[in-house]
Amino acid sequence: MRLLETAPVTPFARVALDAFRTMATSRSVLRAKRFFLVGMHPHASRTSRRFAWPTLVFNAREQFEHLGEKSQFNGLQRQIRSREIELDGSINANLADFGYRRLAMSISAPALSTIAPQSGVAFELARGEELHVVDPLGERVADLLAFDRSDRWIVLSSGRTIDYANTIYLTQGHVLYSNRITPLFTIVHDDVGRHDFLLTPCSPESFAIISNEHGPHPSCFGNLCTQLAPFGILPDQISRTFTLFMNVEMDANGTIAVRPPR
Repeated sequence: MRLLETAPVTPFARVALDAFRTMATSRSVLRAKRFFLVGMHPHASRTSRRFAWPTLVFNAREQFEHLGEKSQFNGLQRQIRSREIELDGSINANLADFGYRRLAMSISAPALSTIAPQSGVAFELARGEELHVVDPLGERVADLLAFDRSDRWIVLSSGRTIDYANTIYLTQGHVLYSNRITPLFTIVHDDVGRHDFLLTPCSPESFAIISNEHGPHPSCFGNLCTQLAPFGILPDQISRTFTLFMNVEMDANGTIAVRPPR
């Protein structure tokens, strides 16, 4: 199949529909792949989304990754957007830029959770499963903390991880270790390249000390406590987190500064 949208409309839709019918005959194919989903119907506001009857188009994500690896995606994207302007006078606002930080609004995955601002979520992951964290709005950060299911005192460790990686800037290829020196995660893809494993999650106490803000205050630490309590995790077990997308820089004197996410 092709990209999310193209012209002329009818031949593309027919090919997409035929491919969907073929794919739908094999559940194993649907379970094994991840897709960009395109909805089409007769009254769609965008010309390129119209078709004779309601239709779902499945585009395998791997074809987009292949185009990205070949440095061909941007050129094809420009062609698509040029056709969008020609057809409807504007770019489709739902057509995301290629990249993991922009996939949340357009990718079909086995499970997808949207975390509201100043909140959190806790869940279990089995060995071999993948966790994808995306920032669809930009300039947001997220605290990641993990515990061993068999022993809640085995927890993600900043010290062990940085020690073995020999860098504070953890990215693709690095392993995140526990306090018992067991690997908990391997970063298999990272298109940001800057995350923090030095600072602790913010708390009402930290707001009081750092910015002289007293009284109740929403905090990352509070969110973690609330979400992890049902799993038997105590507040004293919550320490340093791997803060995704947080840009912390250190100068030659050891002074640290929190910069806007990249």
